[in-house]
Amino acid sequence: MSNLLFASELGKRPQVARLTEPHTAGSGIFTCESLSGWAGECSFVIYEVDSSGNPISGSETDWIGTKNNRNLENLELTAGVDRDYPVDRTYLVATETAGGRNKLIQGLKNTLNDDGTLKAGVVDLSKIPDGSVTATKIAHNSINNDKIADNSLDGRKLLDNSIPLTKIKEDYSKDRVEIGTWLGVKKVYRRVITGTGDVPASIPFEKFTVIVRSEMVVKNQGAGRAWRMIPWLFNGNDLNWYGGYYFLEDNRTIAVQLGNEIKKAVNWHIIVEYCID
Repeated sequence: MSNLLFASELGKRPQVARLTEPHTAGSGIFTCESLSGWAGECSFVIYEVDSSGNPISGSETDWIGTKNNRNLENLELTAGVDRDYPVDRTYLVATETAGGRNKLIQGLKNTLNDDGTLKAGVVDLSKIPDGSVTATKIAHNSINNDKIADNSLDGRKLLDNSIPLTKIKEDYSKDRVEIGTWLGVKKVYRRVITGTGDVPASIPFEKFTVIVRSEMVVKNQGAGRAWRMIPWLFNGNDLNWYGGYYFLEDNRTIAVQLGNEIKKAVNWHIIVEYCID
């Protein structure tokens, strides 16, 4: 039987009913002359009156049952002791009882926590129609990163200026940072390698499968503290002032070939965009 019991049939006042057939303790049924206005499932009180029409003390019992025409069936005794009830002097009143209230509370506790919030798993996601939850129905700050599936958002779904720069992982980092895809298949990462003093001939790198792009900049010693892009080809006649670099996939290193003067640096850095799989 449902935990939700109606007080009456919709829009009707339930009339006080009277037994038309004797009720024997344990029979599981009450037959009445009429159950007009009674709900399909309801709580009720039954009592016997004396010859003066006054309720007999101790005759009251509380029940929950199902209306079937003039019968109350599927009975559940919620207070008192079942007993024999005679015809004509036994009345039934559809009303709220402690048992009915307890059923309602139990029904609520099946779906709600003590603070009134829904219990986990109560709402079946398959029962929520598409488009029924709109942006205005979602509380501010109620969705966190843990609830957003990987790869579920793309740029078309983000409002202009909706993500401040302070919330974006640093693009130029000594750590590997994912920045996109190569030909729509492989992930592309960016990494910055830095150093101070003269540029070495070999720089350790890491495993890679594709070099997408790379830039090297040297801040030279001497007057002007010039920042030079490598390769530097301004004076090809002087081997001390030009050079370049390349990546060795097998050795996972960066080979640097710089002239003796241009490699004299205050500091230097290489920016690499690459794939690792």
